[in-house]
Amino acid sequence: MKNSRRKPVRSVAIVAPAIAREGITKQVANQITGLQQEGIRVCLIVLAESDVGILAEYGVSVAQLPVLQLYQPTAYLSTGAFVNAIRLVGRIEKFLEEHKIAGVVAHAPYTHFVMRLVKLTGYKFLLVQYFHGLQYSEYPVTTWRRRMVNDLNRWLGRRFDNCHISVSEAVKQEIMTNLFRHQEHKVIYNSLPVSFWNDKAEEHWQQVRQVIRSVAGRYLVLIPNRIDYNKGQLFFLQVLGNFLHTSGGAFADIAVFVVGDGPQRRELELQVQSMGLSDIVKITGALPNAVVQKFMLEVQLVVVPSYCEGFSLSALEAISSKCLLLASDTGGLKEVVRDGDTGFLFRTGDKKDCLEKLTYLYHNRHKVLLNYQLMEDDLKNKFSVKRHINQLLEVLEV
Repeated sequence: MKNSRRKPVRSVAIVAPAIAREGITKQVANQITGLQQEGIRVCLIVLAESDVGILAEYGVSVAQLPVLQLYQPTAYLSTGAFVNAIRLVGRIEKFLEEHKIAGVVAHAPYTHFVMRLVKLTGYKFLLVQYFHGLQYSEYPVTTWRRRMVNDLNRWLGRRFDNCHISVSEAVKQEIMTNLFRHQEHKVIYNSLPVSFWNDKAEEHWQQVRQVIRSVAGRYLVLIPNRIDYNKGQLFFLQVLGNFLHTSGGAFADIAVFVVGDGPQRRELELQVQSMGLSDIVKITGALPNAVVQKFMLEVQLVVVPSYCEGFSLSALEAISSKCLLLASDTGGLKEVVRDGDTGFLFRTGDKKDCLEKLTYLYHNRHKVLLNYQLMEDDLKNKFSVKRHINQLLEVLEV
C-alpha cells in the first residue's frame, strides 16, 4: 500500500558499488532504461571500479546519463572503505543537489552505508536500499569490527532507510534477521538483462566459436559466473574429477567451459593442470553478456554450483535459453529454479549429490527433461523486465 504522505519521485539517482560484468550491473542497467522510459530523470553514482561502457551492452544511452564516478579502491564495505566513506559525502550531496534528486536506489552494502551518511547531513531524499546477496552468510558478523559496523548500519538504517528491497525471499529473511526488520521490505525478483549485439560481441563470439569447434561432438558444459570461492567452480572441478574417475574414462567426451574472471582464477587454472584436465576444462575469461547467452544455446548443460547465491541471474539466463540447468539449492536459487521442471538442484556443497545429478543428466541427455511451458510462464509472470520495473515504480510512488 502506498504511503499517502510520500510524494511521487520523478528524479532518481542509482548508486552502484561498481560497474562491471556481474549481476548488480545488469539490474542497474535494466533500472536505468526502465525508469527513463517512464519519464523519470535518472543519474548514476559509482563508488569504485567503473567501466561505464559496459552499460551500453545492455542498451543504456551512456552519453545522456549524468554520472558521478568516485574511483574508490574497493567496492566492498571494509574497514578502509568505512573511513573513506566519510570523505565521499560532500561530493555526493553536491551531485544530488545539482540534479535535484528526490529518490535514491542504492545497491549493495557499501552504497547503503554511504547513502545513510549523506542523509545524516540533513539532505532529504527517499532512500531505497537494495539487497542482492547473502552478505551475512558470506561475511558473518564474527569480529568486533564487523559487529561495530553492523551496529552502526542498524542505527543509521532505522533512522534513514525509507524502504528495503531484496532480490529474493532468502535475502530478505537474512537481512531481517541480521540487520533489522523494516516495515517496508519488498521482494522484487531480478529480471533478465537486455543485451545488445555489437562489434565487440561479434569479435568475442568468433573466438568462442573456434573453441567450440575444437571440441565438436563432446557433451558441452558451461559454468558462467565470476570465478570466486563462493561461486563453486573449484567445488565442481572436484565433482568433475570424480565423475571422470567413476566412469573409468568412458565419459571422456565431455568438455567444460568456465566463463568468467575473478580472484580465484589462477587457483582454478593450477587445479585444472594438477588434475590433468587441461584438455577437458577451458577457462575463457569474462565475456559480454550477449555472448554468454548465445554460448548457452550451444551447450548441453549449464552448471551453477554456488555456495552462496542471493538470486543467480546465470540460472535465470539458462532457463531463458531453454538450457538444461544443474544448480545448488542455496539461497535464492530455490526461488529461481523449479527442481525437476525448469532445472535440477543438488544439495549445496554435497559432492555426492551433485555427482549423482550430473551422472543422471548425462545418461539422459537425449531425453526431454524440462517443462518448457512452465519455463515460459515463469519468465513472463515472475522474472520479466516489465514486472520488475512496475514493482520498482510502486516503491517510488510513481
